[in-house]
Amino acid sequence: MEDLVEIYVSLPDEKEGKHTICEPVKAEHLRGNLYRIVSENADPENERWEFQTGDKVRCKRSRFDDGTIFLWAYAKMDDEDRMVYRSK
Repeated sequence: MEDLVEIYVSLPDEKEGKHTICEPVKAEHLRGNLYRIVSENADPENERWEFQTGDKVRCKRSRFDDGTIFLWAYAKMDDEDRMVYRSK
């Protein structure tokens, strides 16, 4: 398996002001801006991830309020790299 990288997935049920909270997860880099989430949600009853373990996601660079740049998962892709869901 390739080296794992950290990407962030939104927690749709958790907000801080107008911002949705994001959770860092481990993902396998597939190619370009495509990743497959490998982390497991340890507490799915209390913390709902927008994308799940095993999902292929498209990521883009985003910036936290403090200026830190991170990779944010914004779309779920199918096996043919077609978008099946896009984050709001």
